[in-house]
Amino acid sequence: MVNKVYKKIRSNVSMKPIPSFKKLKLVCLKRGVYVDLDTIISRIAIYPTKLFLYTPLRPMHVMLIWFILQLVACFIIIYGGSYTIVGGILLFQLAIILDHSDGQMARFLDEESVLALYVDQLYHNIANPLFILALSYRADMVLIGIMIVAVYFLNRVIIFNHNVYNLKNERVERIIQETIGKDQKKLAYSRMKAHEKTIFSRAYEWFRIEHPLSVMFWGALLGLLRWTLYLYLLLFIIDFFRRLFFQLKSLRDTDRLLQTK
Repeated sequence: MVNKVYKKIRSNVSMKPIPSFKKLKLVCLKRGVYVDLDTIISRIAIYPTKLFLYTPLRPMHVMLIWFILQLVACFIIIYGGSYTIVGGILLFQLAIILDHSDGQMARFLDEESVLALYVDQLYHNIANPLFILALSYRADMVLIGIMIVAVYFLNRVIIFNHNVYNLKNERVERIIQETIGKDQKKLAYSRMKAHEKTIFSRAYEWFRIEHPLSVMFWGALLGLLRWTLYLYLLLFIIDFFRRLFFQLKSLRDTDRLLQTK
């Protein structure tokens, strides 16, 4: 009976055999010399990933689950008691494990898509600001929360994008592809990988609000939520200028290549 139910579920999902954890890691986990917090979370996420593969759920469904969990966490922070703030923060941050699981499922099932990447960013850009506003509301620091959210969004538009900065697609594509060459195209649209090598950026991983047991969690646990919010405002401002510096450097390097052609 159990085998029949299992086969029925698998027939509705994918008949691709589910490998062992060892083989699944080879498919789903990215390899790198430097082990950061994302790498650790990815290795933890492989366990719920395998469990989800036995269900009819698709990567987009798992994505919706962690988004709902983060919204519930914001609700708990706002309407819960004084001791539930830490629980709400922990729930919000642990949901990021499922954020890694949906990507691992997509890689294993060969279902990676641009739509999924867009929805993933959309969910983050809704949940993270709500999380900050919920915490600032409980700390009676709504103005500081609004300021943090404002800098949060500035950090996202600081990356060069021809649509954001009102540049015609044809013009940008012609300059990048014809004058510089396709091999150098990613220079102007750089996600600024150089900044990931700095000491600040590696330390900043522990300040990412959605990461489990980040400084936000410990600040709330120790009853220092107000000071923690001030700290995050300062760090977000520093991160804004850091991103701006590397983006300007990237675009300046692109201009230098243009001049040498």
